[in-house]
Amino acid sequence: MDIAEWLKNEDINRNFRKASGAVATAIYNEMYIYILFICLYNIFLLVVVVINLYLLVSLWRGQLNMLQKSNNSIP
Repeated sequence: MDIAEWLKNEDINRNFRKASGAVATAIYNEMYIYILFICLYNIFLLVVVVINLYLLVSLWRGQLNMLQKSNNSIP
């Protein structure tokens, strides 16, 4: 009996689907916390990047204002 004939058997196919479904569910339940942690970590990194960009832009604008003020004060 080769693999193609073995998978065509309805009882074996049904049992294989039940077993693979149980394994997939168990893996998902174990990995759920790690997936959640990765999502929260990505959100945290996004917030840090946005804060850094905001600080960089405000620093850049502040230096431009300082340069303009210093250029105006020179006769």
